[in-house]
Amino acid sequence: MELQIKDVCKTYGPQKVLDHFSLTVPQGETVCLFGPSGCGKTTLLQCIASLERLDSGTIAGMERQKISYMFQEDRLLPWISAVENVSVVWEHSQKEAAMEWLRLVGLEDAAEKRPAEMSGGMRQRVALARALAYGGDPLLLDEPFRALDQATRRQMMDLLCTHTKGKTKILVTHDLEEARLLADRIVYLEGPPLRIVQTEKIHA
Repeated sequence: MELQIKDVCKTYGPQKVLDHFSLTVPQGETVCLFGPSGCGKTTLLQCIASLERLDSGTIAGMERQKISYMFQEDRLLPWISAVENVSVVWEHSQKEAAMEWLRLVGLEDAAEKRPAEMSGGMRQRVALARALAYGGDPLLLDEPFRALDQATRRQMMDLLCTHTKGKTKILVTHDLEEARLLADRIVYLEGPPLRIVQTEKIHA
């Protein structure tokens, strides 16, 4: 289903973060939101996911959709292990399936570690495994690879592409090379309030 963001407004106190912002994302497209920190990209993602209430405007196409959201922070549950953090996306624990996702992100040997025992990059890979295991469409990805070294980042990008073919993805990144490798379209932004400066078509 096409995602249609129309004239959305969101204000925090005196600060207008979204001011009649509009964007359309066709089903199956990967769009990169590229802009400076603090311009409103994360707020837009949170509004798409209904984690923030709009002041006005509409977001259509999310009705009854199963959304995978990978936040900037890993948001792992600190009192359970890596494998349990992946397994929480299912109603009933599926340790074998969770272990397979950890294997895919290169963390099978860290399955029983809790978040405090892992590096930032390891926690980010567990968060990616959890988001992919959930299997949502669309996927909202807020700087999903920022804590990773270059080699690991490329491996995780390949994993994302392999397991999300045909799914709508909205990606926030500050890495232009990453954007051009992953996105069908880059939307260059400034703000606040968030506004589109330019769009660049990458993949036909």
